[in-house]
Amino acid sequence: MKIVPNDYCNECKKGTDLIVTGMDEHSVFAKCPVCGAKFDLIREGTKVVES
Repeated sequence: MKIVPNDYCNECKKGTDLIVTGMDEHSVFAKCPVCGAKFDLIREGTKVVES
């Protein structure tokens, strides 16, 4: 399991290590272990909206 150490969750406002859930040629995706929010780390940490 890969993590992004010492990061910050924009959703729950906690300072926590984000867990990398996947990546492609354009981005790295991660989720917050505290609240479960999913983020696109390359696109300025924008929240991923599930469809």
